[in-house]
Amino acid sequence: QYIETIKQEVQADVGDQVQILPGNPLYAVKELSQSTQIAFSLDNVGRQEKILGAAQEKFAEALVLFGKGQTEAGHALLAEFLDQVKAVSQWIESYEGEYSGEVLGFRTKVHEVLSAYQKQLSLILPTDSLYPLKQAIEDARREGKKHMEDRLLKERKQTEDTLKQEYQKEKVWIHSETFMKTP
Repeated sequence: QYIETIKQEVQADVGDQVQILPGNPLYAVKELSQSTQIAFSLDNVGRQEKILGAAQEKFAEALVLFGKGQTEAGHALLAEFLDQVKAVSQWIESYEGEYSGEVLGFRTKVHEVLSAYQKQLSLILPTDSLYPLKQAIEDARREGKKHMEDRLLKERKQTEDTLKQEYQKEKVWIHSETFMKTP
């Protein structure tokens, strides 16, 4: 009973936010408008924020469609959601050093968005019609975590390589000093 009440509250909250769903003649106009806004964003971080916003809309739309029993359309929107979150995660990975402060703040925002969704769906069981949404959030979080781990491994390798190079330089220098002092 409690789980069903929570589920209905989440669906009602999201349902109020979603205005146009796939199948509505205006949906294509909405998509075109959103794509145009993203394409004409001059700020890189701003563009990624718009992509994240579009992903959030896809997730909300999928939630409504799953609630209405339109699982095929819901799965299609979840796939788009995951693609957009993956693209944002890859952008964060690529530009983290270039826009360090802004990107770190944006990474935190992405994490907070996914955590909020995960919290909302935490009580959803595998037998529930909304379970694919829960899985999508877990996949998105896993993707973000994978990018972070890959970046950390890359940084570790670079540090190790630098230390090895410095060690070799020091070793050569000590060897040359010893050689020069030998009578």
